[in-house]
Amino acid sequence: MTAQTLRHKLHSYIDKAEQKKLKVIYSIIENDMETTSVLTAEQKSELDKRLEEYMQEKGKNYSWSSALKKIKSGAKSNS
Repeated sequence: MTAQTLRHKLHSYIDKAEQKKLKVIYSIIENDMETTSVLTAEQKSELDKRLEEYMQEKGKNYSWSSALKKIKSGAKSNS
């Protein structure tokens, strides 16, 4: 199901929902928004720098599977 279809179905449901259900939906969405972290300017700057280095093929970069292998082998050696 596409995001557009989900939005349409949710709008239709919300328009007809009872107050009790609306409060539940609202609390779920509100809780999710409160737990979403926002980067500080310093963190964003660091990520931008790392992205630029990656795009210029500078430094060490790892695929996800390679990173997982390194993490798992490090965890085993620390046990």
